[in-house]
Amino acid sequence: MFENFFAQFNAYLVGHPAFLAKLKFLFWLKYWILTLLMAIFVYLLYKERGVDGGPPGRKPDALQGYESFEA
Repeated sequence: MFENFFAQFNAYLVGHPAFLAKLKFLFWLKYWILTLLMAIFVYLLYKERGVDGGPPGRKPDALQGYESFEA
């Protein structure tokens, strides 16, 4: 089922290079958006832990005071 769809889609792309260029741009855009999101989350992690990284067993500020997660 998927093989037939991708075969037809590839045949369409061969005949339409403008659409292929748009698809390439969209993949490039998605790559940079995901890279930016990853950088934001890494920045937030370092911001929370501080410059030195903090001790490995340190809990995040939101979990201070909680010893277990009982229902």
